[in-house]
Amino acid sequence: MYSCGNLRNRTGTDADSETLQNLLYQLQYRVQVHHDLSSEQIHRLLERESKRDVHKKYDSFILIILTHGTKEGMCGTDGNLVPYDVIKQYFNNANCEGLRGKPKIVIIQSCLGKFMDEGVPLKQLDALPASLPHIEEKWQQISVADGRPALEENKEKDSLLCVTEERRDADLQRGEPLDEKLPTMADFLVAYATTPDYVAMRDTKTGTWFIQGIASVFAKYACTEDAVSLFGKVNAHIAKRQTRGLGIKQVSSFESTLLKKVYFFPGR
Repeated sequence: MYSCGNLRNRTGTDADSETLQNLLYQLQYRVQVHHDLSSEQIHRLLERESKRDVHKKYDSFILIILTHGTKEGMCGTDGNLVPYDVIKQYFNNANCEGLRGKPKIVIIQSCLGKFMDEGVPLKQLDALPASLPHIEEKWQQISVADGRPALEENKEKDSLLCVTEERRDADLQRGEPLDEKLPTMADFLVAYATTPDYVAMRDTKTGTWFIQGIASVFAKYACTEDAVSLFGKVNAHIAKRQTRGLGIKQVSSFESTLLKKVYFFPGR
């Protein structure tokens, strides 16, 4: 998104868009690009995309958003916010049949706040002592009475587990099929350019640190590393950067409910 309400134009976003399209083509994805959407148009696009039958033919889905934003949501061209969680509501396993049980990767390039991360000095930590007597003393202070409820609780859990297994065995013996289910919010990896409350850095010529970092890491490691490992490397890649003068830092972040390792295998 280039223009966003009363906020400054996102100069450099064209470089990000070109970088991402080249990367996705190398990963053998079909690419659609949408520019400058209002908050209402974002909602309509996400809903329409989640209902497309074409997703049944493909193995995974990637959604990338380039815009202004806050901790509460991403910004449309009208200046209104769309909560980030809306994306998962549209594409979760309950509401998006075509992508049910398939990896859904969401990449969000936006600020999550107004603070600039000035970083902290990197100092070598003193070596930990060989023993930690204060911890040992705390363990010695625990009485038998303190530990008893925990033992009873564990015993109760064991009993419940036994009942569950017996019921499962009985159902199988009767020939009754068991309904296999997926968690509604499984199979997502959502990556953010920064962490809550902080801005995301953007170069007006080369694009954002986050998107350029993704391109760099994927170019080196996508042939051998899985998605979670790749985005971990992106975090490390970005954390090494800092602006000239003020030395502003940034670190990206991600959350994953993927159930399996996801590999891209570009060029295969």
